[in-house]
Amino acid sequence: GEQVRLRIINGSAMTFFNFRIPGLEMTVVQADGQDVKPVTVDEFQIGVAETYDVIVTPKKDQAFTIMAESMP
Repeated sequence: GEQVRLRIINGSAMTFFNFRIPGLEMTVVQADGQDVKPVTVDEFQIGVAETYDVIVTPKKDQAFTIMAESMP
């Protein structure tokens, strides 16, 4: 039930990614170091050299998979 803040960084040179944590909603609170109005999402797309800070609140005591799928 604790909140966890994650910083997602796309360190690639040319690839965009779809980012998600199946079974867990994320609240985006910061984009590229700037605070934003919190938005709750299941998935988001991250571009080259972008960073996002998200807050997640796991409801169960279990492992969650972090997935980043590259865009063709």
